Amino acid sequence: MKPFCYLLFLFFVVCTGAFAQPDLKHSFFISKKFCHPKDTLTGSGRFYRRAITTQNNEMYGVGRERRTGRDVDAIFIKFDQQLDTLWTTYFGGTDFDDLEFIRELPNGNLLLAGTTSSNDGDVWYGHTYSAREIWMVEVTTQGQIIKGKTFGGGNGSMIQDLDIGPDGMIYMAGMTNAADYDFTHPSFGFLNADVWFAKYDTAFNKQWIRVLSGNDEENFAQLKWLSANKLAISYYTVSTNADMLGSQALSQMDNMFHILDSNGIDIVKKRYGTSRWDTPVKLQCDTANQVFYISGYVDTAENELVYMTSMNYLPQNRMDNMYVYKIDSSGHIHYGKAYGSIYQSLHDGTCVLWDALFFKNHMYIIGQVVEGM
Repeated sequence: MKPFCYLLFLFFVVCTGAFAQPDLKHSFFISKKFCHPKDTLTGSGRFYRRAITTQNNEMYGVGRERRTGRDVDAIFIKFDQQLDTLWTTYFGGTDFDDLEFIRELPNGNLLLAGTTSSNDGDVWYGHTYSAREIWMVEVTTQGQIIKGKTFGGGNGSMIQDLDIGPDGMIYMAGMTNAADYDFTHPSFGFLNADVWFAKYDTAFNKQWIRVLSGNDEENFAQLKWLSANKLAISYYTVSTNADMLGSQALSQMDNMFHILDSNGIDIVKKRYGTSRWDTPVKLQCDTANQVFYISGYVDTAENELVYMTSMNYLPQNRMDNMYVYKIDSSGHIHYGKAYGSIYQSLHDGTCVLWDALFFKNHMYIIGQVVEGM
């Protein structure tokens, strides 16, 4: 049985020439489904996160599965070229374990990363606090564990992006509610979500962890490399303190964009958006033309967002249009456009952005338009 499940994707293709604005070329719907069965009574079944094809043209993926008599275990899967499962290996302890990212390491092994609440089994090195923490595992292509590491804090953390940098180091991004242990930093209060960025070497030794703290919430952290010493990060902020450029706040939720060097020091720092809600979700990079593309949700067209196909404004969900910003290496927006549906009811027409990627001089935005809810 095919392992992946596709649910009415809205697939956008956006041209990205060196000086062209992000014009929508075409979109189409995919409604064919290949689904793994799920037991709705017990909640068992698999949740597939991500998959990659290695340099040896082999396909692997990660995710999680709830098994009978156990909590959630992480899974590492090998696929054939038809996307059928060849084998599955389970990782984890007696609590919640989830693998969300997979990358190929320079030595040919695979880096898996996610979150765990366990401190036994395969995660015997986990912390004793009950909150979820960040989990890294190096495995062979046969599923043998080489080493693992956890880091985090007492109120729980998430990983939201991961990449192997041009220097061969591991770079990660996410959010945390912690202000202790590995995420010790000045905090504005309990459960005040902040974004974090970290650099580890391939031996899993920490190089640095940077937490960006506001007086309200930050989330949806993403990272992409522009060059050997320029790392771009994006996230949203609801904060108004100076570190979040609060004097430039445009609405309750704005885009934040940084370019860092490989030591985590700011080169560029910008805040922008509209007068309503702006939620960046995915960051991609065109290294050939030295520009970035941020895509996310928005419900109005103004300021740098000069065009929108749908002017629907549904304050109950604030997810009516998907936007794309084109940003240069100085943090200046060249163009901003948004695309949405024609539906006008409370729920119909809501856009859900699932992923975005840059491939062969085009941006591809994959999402879902919800109809008939």
